[in-house]
Amino acid sequence: MSLFLRLGFRKVVVDDLHKLTDVLERERNRPIVTVANHESTADDPIIWGVMPARLWWKPDCTRWTL
Repeated sequence: MSLFLRLGFRKVVVDDLHKLTDVLERERNRPIVTVANHESTADDPIIWGVMPARLWWKPDCTRWTL
C-alpha cells in the first residue's frame, strides 16, 4: 500500500512531518509513542508511505504496531 501512495494513486499531505523524522533520527536513548486518530490496519503502511526513503531501511524507524 505504501508503494501505491508513493506512485500517486492517492495524494497524502502531512503537516509537520519534519517533527516526526527529527524524533526518529535522534539518539535511541528515549522512547517515542505515535498515535493515530483512529484504528486501522492501513495506518502503518500509510505512515511508511509518507516517510522519506532514507528511513525505510532503518529497522529502528519502522517500530510501529505491537
